[in-house]
Amino acid sequence: MIRKYENFLIEQDVEKFCNLLEKVNEMKEMDDFLESLSVYLEDVFQKGSDYVADFLTRVFKYFTFKRSMIVFLLLVLMTRCGCTIEQVNKYLNGNETQKSKLIADVKAKYQEEQHNVEHFLKAIANRESGGDPTIVNSLGYRGKYQFGDIALKEVGLENKVDLQKFKKNPKIWPESQQDKAMKELLIKNKQHLGKYVSKFNGKKIKGITVTESGMLAGAHLLGPNNVKKFLDSNGTIDPKDGFGTRLSEYLSKFSGYKMDI
Repeated sequence: MIRKYENFLIEQDVEKFCNLLEKVNEMKEMDDFLESLSVYLEDVFQKGSDYVADFLTRVFKYFTFKRSMIVFLLLVLMTRCGCTIEQVNKYLNGNETQKSKLIADVKAKYQEEQHNVEHFLKAIANRESGGDPTIVNSLGYRGKYQFGDIALKEVGLENKVDLQKFKKNPKIWPESQQDKAMKELLIKNKQHLGKYVSKFNGKKIKGITVTESGMLAGAHLLGPNNVKKFLDSNGTIDPKDGFGTRLSEYLSKFSGYKMDI
């Protein structure tokens, strides 16, 4: 069911993207088009490398009868994904095996260059709130990263970001300050995890490769103590939050980011 839903989302993104490309002649300035294209692609890329790979494959198939459009598309994606001119030529003139290899290379390049702390923060924010710094959910978690009272206390903001005050005026906690608080919380959680970070980094539990970024994401979801319980129990204890999200989901989804904190 999940895969079927993701396929539906990819098809929607491909359709929107292709419609955007079709309208290029209607735009007065190429710069305007490239800016719109860049903003749209950024949203797609935030959904993860597997999603991007499927997206690119389907876009290429859509434009098989429009060679000039493929060239333009690939040139744009080249700078965004780290492709080289040589790789673009290989795709345009290659067989299916070569084309598949290009997709794999793009995916690998994306994973290597895009998985840093800033992209981790964007991914977490997108998962927690859709990137909305003003939102408050039904359980009272607030802001871009959905801080609760415990997390706010951890970074010394329990009095400043009062729930009722924030509901009335989210501007009391600007987005830039939320980003700063999230980075501070990551550092705090890493300290709480202590030796668990080095002890379990790279190990596989329940089919998940445990990484520092995954552990920190799990600590944000359910606290560092629950991450320790999961690791100590070899995944037998897999707690979930108030909405049913399992710790293992965050360990997997946010695995592999380079956490230079």
